[in-house]
Amino acid sequence: MRFCRYGRVLLVVLGLVLFARPASAEAARCSFAGGFRLLHDALPAVVGSCTSAEYYSANGDGLQRTSRGLLVWRKGENITAFTDGYRTWINGPFGIQTRLNSQRFCWEIDATASCLQPISPLCRVGPPLANVHDPGRLRVIARCAVAEGTVTSVHHEPDGDVFTLLRLAPGQASLLNQTNRREVDGNLVAEIVPADQPGCTVGRSPRPPFGTASFGICTGAALPTPAVGEHISVVGPHVLDREHGWLEIHPVWAIRPASDGTGTRIQR
Repeated sequence: MRFCRYGRVLLVVLGLVLFARPASAEAARCSFAGGFRLLHDALPAVVGSCTSAEYYSANGDGLQRTSRGLLVWRKGENITAFTDGYRTWINGPFGIQTRLNSQRFCWEIDATASCLQPISPLCRVGPPLANVHDPGRLRVIARCAVAEGTVTSVHHEPDGDVFTLLRLAPGQASLLNQTNRREVDGNLVAEIVPADQPGCTVGRSPRPPFGTASFGICTGAALPTPAVGEHISVVGPHVLDREHGWLEIHPVWAIRPASDGTGTRIQR
């Protein structure tokens, strides 16, 4: 009886090992390629590692399972996406954007009348305070906002940020608070971090660490320093500077010549 019992246990264990081998072997052999690799490299923590090779569905879409969800290449749109079952990240005409699985962007082929219009194609995905020196001093109000105004002041901070003051165009009062009005003459603060400035080698740190603080990794954005008197539009997270008490766009993700009268646009 003892031998039979141990024999049955051994067979069960061997069965589990044999059953697990194909999946682990497949995961060991798999890799990302093409659009799947681009999306993974842009969002490694979101996508995770591959657990299968790429395969194709009946409609011709490309699929690849990962440790965190599913990568999809949509043949009809030539669009690459990743879903964790609840949220989807799409590398589309406006770069990488994210939405709920139940939502659609207006440019998607199956969009409905309630589709999502992107606030700006220049909003980034990922942590909004990435590459900010000491991000704990900032509190995110909205992960992406667009502000338009005239540059009234520019100077370089000791931490390397380009500190810019903007006299906002009408209709953007929600981007300011009482401290902006009292301490910086009613202007909005906008700061360009070293990782987004010209002369920064992509993939490297723009500056040596300062104590325990990091300056992030260069993005290649190469944002120009705006000139006083220039009328511009800036895109980036809308934050509260806890040390000074005023509101900022920090870090600035993009700078463009402004079109008058568009007002505040915020994406939370």
